[in-house]
Amino acid sequence: MKKLLVLLISMSILSNAKAQDLAHANALDTNTLEAYFKDSYLPAALMGYSINGEKMQWYAYGPSVWGGKDTISETNIFRIFSMTKAIATVAVLQLVEQNLISLDKPLDALMPEMTSIPILTKNGELIKATKPITLRHLLTHTAGFGYDFFDPQLQAFDKTGWDYEDLPRLFEASEQWHYGTSMDWVGKIIEKISGQNLETYLRKNVTGPLQMNSTWFNVPENLKPQVVSWGTRNAGKFQEYPRIPYTVTEFNAGGGLYGSPKDYLIFLQCLVNNGKYEGGQLLEPETLEMMFTNQLPKGMTLDFGMPKTGLPPSMGSFPVWEV
Repeated sequence: MKKLLVLLISMSILSNAKAQDLAHANALDTNTLEAYFKDSYLPAALMGYSINGEKMQWYAYGPSVWGGKDTISETNIFRIFSMTKAIATVAVLQLVEQNLISLDKPLDALMPEMTSIPILTKNGELIKATKPITLRHLLTHTAGFGYDFFDPQLQAFDKTGWDYEDLPRLFEASEQWHYGTSMDWVGKIIEKISGQNLETYLRKNVTGPLQMNSTWFNVPENLKPQVVSWGTRNAGKFQEYPRIPYTVTEFNAGGGLYGSPKDYLIFLQCLVNNGKYEGGQLLEPETLEMMFTNQLPKGMTLDFGMPKTGLPPSMGSFPVWEV
């Protein structure tokens, strides 16, 4: 496998960092961290690191359940939202390594329900796509799919009589980069090729082998007490939502997983360790190297397509991103 694949995820703990650069982490001033936390309006916070796959170190402030008396920990379970994408990427690349799917073969025959989705032009017209979608397009967010909460045109789209499984695409494949629902479709591809639902496939091939036993789409009953509070932010205040997750029957590879910080750091350690883990190999080293090589066409930039007014109130107060 000689083609390049970019993995567009945030590696906030380990990636591309040299051990000597992280050596200072051993001397982190907990008093300073606590002062930063107390000066914020976050109900709780947790951070951690590991150097060269060795002992993990964690720093925690606040309760796992807002208003509670405990202290949040690395074994508590969070909604990890788009961090799900990295795990699903590894899962589908396993299928690529097994030659069960190609990065560059058109997906029309395998996923007609996806490739038939029309494109919504800037003028509001729906047109048929002329360029095929490939797995590479999906993994690099160049297939044309977007998120409605990032795109005013998709927010305003009238879905009356709309029979497709996703909103319209915003452009032809490979024309530009746009963050969206591409990874949701990758999950459906994994299910179709493997003959298993995504929960089962991940437990068998990714999260299970790594013993990420707190990472699930449907959190087991015995683990639900570990789920933390969550909510949305607006003007420095949080609105809390029901803590215990509901059962899902469709598994969202773009953002549906729950998991613990400890589990995710185990996953990141495996990636940094060229796919090796105790007892096996998650992906081949050459695949991991390719994952972190930028393969966007020369001159293409990361355009979030965010409204100039910023995100809607339900997403909180974030600065407007200029790309």
